[in-house]
Amino acid sequence: MFESLINNLKDEPFVIKDFLPNPEKYLSWDDIDRSLKNNYIQWEILDPSPSRHRIQIPSSRYEYFRYPVQDHHVIKQFIDQGLGFIMLEYSYSKEIVNDLCKQIQEKFMVTTDVHVFGGKTAESHSLNMHADLATNIIIPTYGKIKWKVYNNRLSTLHDLDKIQAEKPWLEDPSLLDIKFEVVLEAGDLLYLPARVYHEAIPLGKRLSMSIPCWSVLNESQKIPR
Repeated sequence: MFESLINNLKDEPFVIKDFLPNPEKYLSWDDIDRSLKNNYIQWEILDPSPSRHRIQIPSSRYEYFRYPVQDHHVIKQFIDQGLGFIMLEYSYSKEIVNDLCKQIQEKFMVTTDVHVFGGKTAESHSLNMHADLATNIIIPTYGKIKWKVYNNRLSTLHDLDKIQAEKPWLEDPSLLDIKFEVVLEAGDLLYLPARVYHEAIPLGKRLSMSIPCWSVLNESQKIPR
């Protein structure tokens, strides 16, 4: 599967169309419903306002359970209302997804996970334009998403959180210029090198797997799969 990715691999963003066969096997809306019953999964709900900050989700602590348990009824209500959502650490929820991460870790000197981004309408916004510290592999599994990928990268000399909180490009749009725009469909792949600015614009109901790939120095630093 990863031969096409290896052959294209360079430190620039690129797209491979029809990369992943049968993407719905990895992530579907039925998987979202099942995951809402899993107390170990953590969710984030995105405020529809321009800030896109995370909405606080009520949670409770229970005896003999290590993690706070989020209120899944509230999460479902937010999703049904059309708010964008993020599901964290999805790779441990489904064997085929864990195997996908295992293949990536075997091919490259990275450790990985899968975060799910989704929403039920075009108004179910994703994150604002930003950069990530990790290299990211984006694979939609349902719907269409327009992506803007920029030539610019955040310097390692800068504080990522501070820069993205202040958003200097809003004051001076000339600070950033677009490398390409593309509409991704289910099974396509977008490769985003670390610290490249990018923005996802939903075009309707959609689900995507975001696979952060964190560089490691040796095999012992990889998450066991």
